[in-house]
Amino acid sequence: FSRQIVVFPLLAVRLSDTDYGTVLTVIGLVNVFVALVGGTLNNIRLIKDTDYLDFKKKGDFLLLCLIGSVLGCFGCVVLGIVFHISPLTTATLIGYLIVSNIYHYAVAYFRLQLNFKRNMVVNILVSLGYIVCCFLFADPQLWPLIFLIGEAIGVVYTAIVAKFYRE
Repeated sequence: FSRQIVVFPLLAVRLSDTDYGTVLTVIGLVNVFVALVGGTLNNIRLIKDTDYLDFKKKGDFLLLCLIGSVLGCFGCVVLGIVFHISPLTTATLIGYLIVSNIYHYAVAYFRLQLNFKRNMVVNILVSLGYIVCCFLFADPQLWPLIFLIGEAIGVVYTAIVAKFYRE
């Protein structure tokens, strides 16, 4: 919500038309990959939870998230080359992809616990992170930091209250 209402309009004002078009294209492609890795792991974790509990299995979700993120890093490098993105922007985009995959996987724990209050809190924290950061990093080279820091806040909160990293 905050992306569409605050972040993208502010980026549209602060960046050139070409840079803004590149931002929208690149973030859209990265988000497709995040949905494929982090979102899919989130859904599988929810669907298979009873199997893991019934058979006292440990999942390999974090390993799969790591492998998917490493593959996504290559995709970010390709995007950097194709769109002539600076190495700094490419590096922060890689950081965003990794953090976003972890975030999208980790919030499954709130849904498993049916703790919708914590799910709302994490979404508010991420949105506040986006909003604050969009005023600091609305720049042709630093824009991925908006999303990286916003979702890193969500990962930290989730790690503290859900301890998803123990699986």
